[in-house]
Amino acid sequence: MAIRQVLKPPPVRLDKVWRTPSDWAIAERTLAAQFNQPDHEIVDHFTYVFMGDGCLMEGISHEVCSLAGTLGLGKLIGFYDHNGISIDGETEGWFTDDTAKTF
Repeated sequence: MAIRQVLKPPPVRLDKVWRTPSDWAIAERTLAAQFNQPDHEIVDHFTYVFMGDGCLMEGISHEVCSLAGTLGLGKLIGFYDHNGISIDGETEGWFTDDTAKTF
């Protein structure tokens, strides 16, 4: 029987939107290595993060994504909503990153 639980972190600053899910993905890998057996997987889940333009305008988001790639956190999945809007308004003209190319 599969048990599914959704953990919703408390509201965080935009510069930390990637950090918490990355911590969870690292914990998942660590716990799986410690407790899973070849015939019995106890820890086997994915971690998802939903983010927008404002989240990726913060430098730490790029650093955490780079760390996740370096660690090979293949069970950390990000959904990016590129709608051209941030907390300060429209991003046109000042957020010119090619996000698809970067990630």
